[in-house]
Amino acid sequence: MPRVHVLTNKMYADPARLSDVVAIVVDIIFATTGIAIALERGVTDIVPMLDPEAARMHASTLPPGSFVLAGEQDGAPIPGFTAPWPHLLLREDLSGKRLVYSTTNGTVALNAAARASLVLATSLVNAAAVVGYARARHEERDIILICAGSGTSFSLEDFYGAGYLAALFAESGTSFELSDAARAAQLLHNGAPARECVENTYAGRMMAAHGLSADLRFCCQKSIFQSVPVFANGRITRA
Repeated sequence: MPRVHVLTNKMYADPARLSDVVAIVVDIIFATTGIAIALERGVTDIVPMLDPEAARMHASTLPPGSFVLAGEQDGAPIPGFTAPWPHLLLREDLSGKRLVYSTTNGTVALNAAARASLVLATSLVNAAAVVGYARARHEERDIILICAGSGTSFSLEDFYGAGYLAALFAESGTSFELSDAARAAQLLHNGAPARECVENTYAGRMMAAHGLSADLRFCCQKSIFQSVPVFANGRITRA
């Protein structure tokens, strides 16, 4: 029976142990929420970079007007980049363009998971679509939910998001065994409303202090989008 397991931080994503699993990366505030928005807004693809300098170097190879640079570093906007706050991405002209994307934790987590047999990115806003896609294509492989975390630290909002995914897998009608970590995340999710949990995390309080309370409320919505972000060969496309 395939298992659903949770890694509480990207640092635990051992490439040697990911080759035969489905990896799903979660970074609720705001990297994977931004990815879902960008795909809904019609980007051709998204290139997740390890840091802002790598993003600038990649962008320098692209034709002017064909891309948008977006990202944050340590929770702050990067000069010359569109900040990945939902309200900005929702009004950015993204259709037909590449999004060159650098975030402190989410894009790093995606690159850490790159050797998995299938790599998906998700947040609360597109979780049901991602779980449905993973179920259809897991081919009896284990599912590893990778919380991006904050640096090397635990992030409650990502663990909550993993709990929503675990709950969706458990309710899917397909036989999955939840690991203890997945069950703990599921219990957290089932016991707390999204806003109550996410808005009271360290990252949530920090973003609210920067005037981003509406963006936090946006990222707490569950399964409002149908986009399934698939990461392969260095870029994210919509399945």
